Amino acid sequence: MSTRRAVRRLKSDPISKDMLNRVLTAATWVRTGGKHQAWRIITVQDAKKKAALADLHKPHWQQYTPAYEAALANATLDVAKKSRCSLEAVTYLAEKLQNARPSVFSVSLWMAPQ
Repeated sequence: MSTRRAVRRLKSDPISKDMLNRVLTAATWVRTGGKHQAWRIITVQDAKKKAALADLHKPHWQQYTPAYEAALANATLDVAKKSRCSLEAVTYLAEKLQNARPSVFSVSLWMAPQ
């Protein structure tokens, strides 16, 4: 994971506590602007809570997607191809989040509600 930018597909089978700890360790390697480390990492294992997070996330992503796609129309072919891959990955996440293994989130403290 230390060399991989993103995971594109999620699995629903359980993972061990050791594996979860390895994932959390990898999550601490995330780059931050100015090395502020202004984030916290949370894990969500409860199915109902994951479903609630998916319900919160999905409509916001669906609202954002049309503007993202419109921007791609004016992008160079290379940029559009790379951006389309990111768009598809996050759309997949929005649709499958509730079915994922324990979900790990990095929450920016700069954007967190006060």
